[in-house]
Amino acid sequence: RFFALFSDKILYYAVKNGHTQIFEYAFPFFSLDSQRKSLWIISSLGRLYYLAFALKFITVDPNDNRPHELACHGGHFEMVKKLESLGISKSKHSFFYALSSNNLNLISHVYDGEDISTHFKNQTHPIPLDVLKFIMSHTDLSQKNKYKIFLGAAGAGFIDVIEYLMLLPGAINTEGALFETVYFGNQLPTLKYLLTDAPILSKVDEDDYQAFTWAYDKGYEEFVDYMVNHHNIRLDSSPSVLKVMQKDNFSMYNRIIKK
Repeated sequence: RFFALFSDKILYYAVKNGHTQIFEYAFPFFSLDSQRKSLWIISSLGRLYYLAFALKFITVDPNDNRPHELACHGGHFEMVKKLESLGISKSKHSFFYALSSNNLNLISHVYDGEDISTHFKNQTHPIPLDVLKFIMSHTDLSQKNKYKIFLGAAGAGFIDVIEYLMLLPGAINTEGALFETVYFGNQLPTLKYLLTDAPILSKVDEDDYQAFTWAYDKGYEEFVDYMVNHHNIRLDSSPSVLKVMQKDNFSMYNRIIKK
């Protein structure tokens, strides 16, 4: 009765926080449904010991793909293999989650014998170079997907991915790439690469003044300093540039500009 008052939360937080003794004590008192649901958090964290303990009391539900999906999401390759050995199979969501983990061994395993093109349609996360090469060795990417991967690489600082994409046959859309590098204020090396070494981008122009205005407005002084002193952003560069500088009465600009 005591455990029923807290529903499944005791098992969830015991696993999440690594409270092994609490989990071992409480687990036998819960219903089969609650015990099986605890496999979700166990799988998502890759806690093989907790799974082994749970299997002393229950069998898995082979029709519940959620543990497999969550193990893929966490990038836990060993957990995925263990779940599959127990009869839990992958679902259509496993493919997306495996890709989002950026674990190449896991991705190769989940996609073994599959047609990647049927699953890789809406890219939403940064992809490292080894995973990108794997994907491109198995399917042709649309220009739209290449563009999304390019922007993701700019935001994540994957310069090797940017370089790889730019060297592929055919021009790639670069609009918004500079903005992605300044969005969180932590990709100055990538911004410098795009403005100096990249084969396509070589200046801050009208399409990318938003990168400067964002950096200025957010107080990302290193970015502003670089674009002012190395790429000649000035008061008269653009009305949007002048407007954002007026917000602090040109304080940052006057502080950093090299006379």
